[in-house]
Amino acid sequence: CYVPVIYDRGQNSDGPYSIEVGALACSSGPTGPVNDSCASVTPQALNVGGTLTFTGDNTGATAADDFAPTSDFAGTPVVWHAFTTNSCANVTVSYCGQTPTWENTLGILSTDCPSDSVIFFTTLDACTDGNIIYAFDALAAGTYYVPVLLDPTNNAEGPYSIAVHAAPCDGMAPPNDTCTAAVPQVLSVGGSLTLQGDNTNATDNEGLGYASAWEAFTLTECAHVTLSYCGTLPAFGMVAEELYAGCPPVDPIPATSIVPDGCDFGDTNTGLMYDALAAGTYYIPVRMEPGVAEGAYTITLSAIACTVPPTNDDCAAATEVSVALPTDCGTASVEGDNSTATQGGTEPECGFPGSPLQDVWYTFNSGGNIEVTLSLTAGTIVGQGVEVFRACGDTSIFCSLVDEDHLVAVEPDSDYRVRVFSYSDLGQAGTFTVCITGDVGTGVQERSSAAFGVFPNPGDGDMTVVYNGPSADAVIHLFDLTGRTVHTERAHLVEGQQRPLALAGRLAPGTYALRVATAFGSAEQRIVIK
Repeated sequence: CYVPVIYDRGQNSDGPYSIEVGALACSSGPTGPVNDSCASVTPQALNVGGTLTFTGDNTGATAADDFAPTSDFAGTPVVWHAFTTNSCANVTVSYCGQTPTWENTLGILSTDCPSDSVIFFTTLDACTDGNIIYAFDALAAGTYYVPVLLDPTNNAEGPYSIAVHAAPCDGMAPPNDTCTAAVPQVLSVGGSLTLQGDNTNATDNEGLGYASAWEAFTLTECAHVTLSYCGTLPAFGMVAEELYAGCPPVDPIPATSIVPDGCDFGDTNTGLMYDALAAGTYYIPVRMEPGVAEGAYTITLSAIACTVPPTNDDCAAATEVSVALPTDCGTASVEGDNSTATQGGTEPECGFPGSPLQDVWYTFNSGGNIEVTLSLTAGTIVGQGVEVFRACGDTSIFCSLVDEDHLVAVEPDSDYRVRVFSYSDLGQAGTFTVCITGDVGTGVQERSSAAFGVFPNPGDGDMTVVYNGPSADAVIHLFDLTGRTVHTERAHLVEGQQRPLALAGRLAPGTYALRVATAFGSAEQRIVIK
């Protein structure tokens, strides 16, 4: 659009100017509201058991193109909405909530557009606020147009909200009477999903021992799922407490927890929780008990992501830690986090029986040490404890809740399990670092000086160790590059002694670390097996 700005010096209409242009959305068409004609509305699907809410404003409605000239309602000003059903339904059209009360409304539906064939209400009822509810019984599957009358003299003018609900026809089972008829809808983690239906006349097609309608949802990842009947009126006094992971239903999945009267503001409906449901499709039996749990229902589902435990949540999957020299603890520490851990094993020997705890596990080989120092440095963890075992499920050999370095007696060249834990109600799970030190390290790092030589290197596995240190009892270890011990033997060595190792055919080709540990220290050299 072009706006002419007139120049007229005689009328002081010359010089700088400012023009403000504003815009408001059109609230009506050329001759009335946008839904003034039935031809202008798009029918919405109304599932049996579901409800559609139509909102609008009938101000300015006209009688043009609404009813056929031969209709008894020709010349009546209305606006329109439309819905489509896919099976026989008992339909109610409710004006409840109109303020002030609408004192004149049309209790008809039309089956064509412009309207010539109308269906009159079967019965009517009054809302608590004086507005009207029309009931239309046994409507066949099809499309129906809802006229909203304009009558300013009887307060029927202005904004409105109309609820249209469909229930199964009398004596007819709901369309989702079988689990195969349930259409799964995606329930996103972090999101929610609302399912509506009506279990009136439901049967026990699946042999569950009770009649039920069916709903279904699909998870794309592990989730904790909450299922709530809140909002179902009248409240269901009985609900099925299980889900099924397939159809036909077998192996019910019981609710992890059940919350009767779990809704707000006097709503006595039930809430159910299902922990750690795997990705997949789940079927909900909506139990029908006449007079107890019968009629329209609303089910709200919500999902939160499953908590993924750490890889070392179980003793059998313990994280391997090398024993470092005391000077190397800063670089040899292993980071840990038990925030998402679960409890594994029995109650800690030094703990608080009955209190919930979270633990993670580590393993180390003592190498040539007869004692090691176990250091646990807290990050965000609070109230941490440590416990040491010879093996998973074995008796505890050390346990402490004291926040300090722990000296633990060990047998040389033996494997141990370390449990790091915190109590959920007495402390706080979180991050930490673990360092295990001893006089003899078990890492595969190269030492700057060596007290022995080895030949041939590279070789086929048969090698000779030439010892250059003072006479002492020694432990000879061979490690692969993951720190795993592949060979150990003990010997008394004297300076200049040659000690053969016959390992040909027992070692895979690759690089290894050979360590000789004595009371005077340890030395390592890398060797290559061809």
